[in-house]
Amino acid sequence: MDYKDLFKLKFEKGLSTIELEERYPEDIDKIAKLALIDLPQDVLRKIIRDKKELLALIDLKKSAEVSRI
Repeated sequence: MDYKDLFKLKFEKGLSTIELEERYPEDIDKIAKLALIDLPQDVLRKIIRDKKELLALIDLKKSAEVSRI
């Protein structure tokens, strides 16, 4: 399953992170990243040490905010 499908289930259909993990255990890494989207950027900067991963999450967060509008 791709990020777009997981995003729709989480934010449009209202499934919780736990429900997604139970339904799609093979995509647990993607689900975990989606769960981080709700955190403010300053918190993300403190908990994500890998700069490449941090930038990817910030980009994902920005695209999520655009699609929520």
